[in-house]
Amino acid sequence: MKQISSLLAAVVLLLLCGGCDFRSTREKAEQGDADAQLKLGVMYFFGDGVPLDDAEAVKWFRKAAMQGHTMAQRNLGFMYYGGGKGVRKDKVEAYAWVLLADAISKSDSLSSISFDHMNPDNIGFYISLRPEERKKGRARAAELLRLIEQKSAE
Repeated sequence: MKQISSLLAAVVLLLLCGGCDFRSTREKAEQGDADAQLKLGVMYFFGDGVPLDDAEAVKWFRKAAMQGHTMAQRNLGFMYYGGGKGVRKDKVEAYAWVLLADAISKSDSLSSISFDHMNPDNIGFYISLRPEERKKGRARAAELLRLIEQKSAE
């Protein structure tokens, strides 16, 4: 199920980006537009109008993710989960990003976020970890949330 929802999200992103103008997308991304940063990451990930470059995709996903963009956070989590895709494999970091995205998606505000539950589509992240790794992942998600809150307050 997780792979199907991930694949579906990737196809939707590709359709969103199909025919994206690289120059204008990059300009918006460099100006801090999180949607454009996500689109640019997708363009690099799929090689859509640009050379395929996982490291560059991760760079742009991270920029959007640090602005609270949940789709970028999920994409970054999947990159860490698979490893060798612009980042080293790190299941705890992957879990943290996906958990954060799920928590933000379910919350009305950053101050009411809970890391207690995970979207069932992403349960593979959860069951692939030992209890101490889950605890580290929740702590890392909380740390990422603090960083995002600090950045948004600037």
